[in-house]
Amino acid sequence: MKNVYFLLLFLLLSPMLVAQQKEVLQNAVSFDESKREIINKGRSMLLDKFLDKDFTTVKVISDSLQRLEDKDYLALYPGERWLIMYWTEDYQRLLQDAKDFSDEEVGAIYRKVVPQRDMLFDKMLERTRSSAVLMASNIAQTKLPQEQKDFLEMHLFNTIAGDEYKLVPQDTLNHMATSFLQRYPVSPYANFTKQYVRYELKPAKWGFGFEFFSGVGIFSGELKDKFNTNVPIGVAFDVSYKNWVLYLRDYIGFNSTKEALPFKSGVWEKDERATVFLPEASIGYVLVDEQRIKLAPFAGIAGMDITPPTGVVEKNPDYEDLGLKFTTTYTLGANLDLKMGRSGKVRMVSQGPEESFWFVRLRYAFNSPQFYKKYDGFGGGMHYLTVGIGGFGRKLTRQL
Repeated sequence: MKNVYFLLLFLLLSPMLVAQQKEVLQNAVSFDESKREIINKGRSMLLDKFLDKDFTTVKVISDSLQRLEDKDYLALYPGERWLIMYWTEDYQRLLQDAKDFSDEEVGAIYRKVVPQRDMLFDKMLERTRSSAVLMASNIAQTKLPQEQKDFLEMHLFNTIAGDEYKLVPQDTLNHMATSFLQRYPVSPYANFTKQYVRYELKPAKWGFGFEFFSGVGIFSGELKDKFNTNVPIGVAFDVSYKNWVLYLRDYIGFNSTKEALPFKSGVWEKDERATVFLPEASIGYVLVDEQRIKLAPFAGIAGMDITPPTGVVEKNPDYEDLGLKFTTTYTLGANLDLKMGRSGKVRMVSQGPEESFWFVRLRYAFNSPQFYKKYDGFGGGMHYLTVGIGGFGRKLTRQL
């Protein structure tokens, strides 16, 4: 049965072609050759005939090779059969092939026995690239409907495109694809155009960022008379959806008391160290997002706590219950991000392509803690200005 595949390959040749190739065929195959060997020798003969510009024979051999294909064996890769169809002007078959082409066919290739590496596609690609303009002109002169002409021209340039082929960069293909889809929105070739021609990346709706910051926090009102300016350190995380941003921040400020502060459980002495805790969740909206700057006002809710630090309490246990315990705090302000450039090889949000950058962030906020509701004489708020460094990124997804 091993010789049956070879016979199927060449019995379809016309009697004249069989006579012309008789000697070659006898030398090309033996009866005990495998299907893969038959395919490889058929491809070798196909390459010879292509280089000889014998496109009549090229078509016959190509058709016969494709008849050998099944769920286990591949004879011609999609790009090879498409180039053959262009050279043999088998346009209707090519158009049908494009309509039927799918990811399932691509995936099936990896499960098949493929031909051995040869120069068939390389040589066809080389010849096609040098003749592409003439071939496109020939397509334009056919009597096919304009939609099919436009698609075939685009499909041709897409098939021969590559990083080393500067005549047809991806931007040009994207423009051709978008133009085709605008002119023929319900085209039977729209799916192929979207899936295999146009390759445009756009930022995902979701984005993520982080920031490490420090700065200064200044109290106002009655709090200003009781506590010195604090110097914070902190970390923040951004979660963005389109232009909306959720800021999650942890602000820890270090300062001291300005005067002795009496509480029910004791007195917090003057010039004792104090710690300001300000965990925050706020919502911002990006008003400006340019190449170098990004501006987003925000408003949100936080909690504020001003108490002696752990080290002081350990030395003086009487301080454990002193200070202003967590209370609801309202916050209002704005972020100004100064973009420093792309993140390069450092991935912010994914292992794939992304739109990301480093930034220096200037952030101002006024915080209004509700201490006065629990503690007499502790009304007021806190302004802070922080400077942070961080990064932000959105995954780039393909636009279909």
